[in-house]
Amino acid sequence: MNILKPLNRSWLPSVLLNIFLIALFWLPYVLGYSEMKQSEISVFGMPSSVILNGVVSLLIQFILIILLLFGVSRLLFVRYINIITYLPFTLMMLFAVCWQATHTFGNHTIATVFVILALVEIVRIDVMKDNTSLIFNMFVSLIVASVFQIDFLFFIPFFILGMFILDGFKCRSVLVMLFVLLVGAVTIGGYAYVFDCSEEIKNYYLQVLGFGIQFYSWEFVMNNIVFFVMALFAVISLFFYFQNQGNLRFKTKKTVAFWTILWLFTTAYIFLFGMEHSGFELLYVIQTTFFMLLTFVDYRSDSKSVIFNIMLSLLFLSYMCRMVMSLVDVRTYMNSLQTALSGI
Repeated sequence: MNILKPLNRSWLPSVLLNIFLIALFWLPYVLGYSEMKQSEISVFGMPSSVILNGVVSLLIQFILIILLLFGVSRLLFVRYINIITYLPFTLMMLFAVCWQATHTFGNHTIATVFVILALVEIVRIDVMKDNTSLIFNMFVSLIVASVFQIDFLFFIPFFILGMFILDGFKCRSVLVMLFVLLVGAVTIGGYAYVFDCSEEIKNYYLQVLGFGIQFYSWEFVMNNIVFFVMALFAVISLFFYFQNQGNLRFKTKKTVAFWTILWLFTTAYIFLFGMEHSGFELLYVIQTTFFMLLTFVDYRSDSKSVIFNIMLSLLFLSYMCRMVMSLVDVRTYMNSLQTALSGI
């Protein structure tokens, strides 16, 4: 069954599927299988009074996911695909729903918004003649992202590399980049001086040196099976991309090269250093969907349709496994509670 065509060409199946995905997003929480975690919003990792309860936190995360994915599908992906397609939002929503790690709101979500703004700016470099304002906005966004989540500081070197890939080595661009980074450092230093928190900010940025290799277990694999599915099918999509680039616009090759480098870094970081603290999950959904889109907009290919169906099956299986594991935990808790009450 070729479901790629209606998802690409018809808005009604896409709307219906997204309504179904929204229901799947909320189902574990409505049934009590998953916990709504509270979140704390802080700056430079310092204690904050901004603490959101579980319901508010999840609702904000859900709204931001919808807005982010819609914005990305309208402002980012549409620049490089010659045909009209409804697939980008649906594909990102599918990954976000199945990967529970994207459901948690926090500093990483705010940082992700700023990195997406930087991505929107950097992909415009290959079509704009004067890129000064784009480079300025891009690095300001990255600095602000690192203020909320230290792990996002690692994206700055890769965006510098992307600037050289897309714009070449231009003295004016380099000067703008150095100016923004210098002003950012001075501003952070001024903040530390005014609020007398130099030691806290120093310790915050020193965290970037504290690597800890992820300990893998069966529970880790089950909880993050969507990550491995996404990584696998992104590699498959890249293989198809190099075979056929007919649906892409002029100069997109440079953009794909930048996205590939960025995606490889994010994949390696998540795989090696774990997903609990990085907060790259929602950004990874968007990065990976870019490669998927390059492949699955070609709905006429039977082989791609089969691959898409296999991916859907694996994602559905992972969602059901998560539900079953949650159900087992609930039953274990209820049995323990019943045993405790019977002994009173």
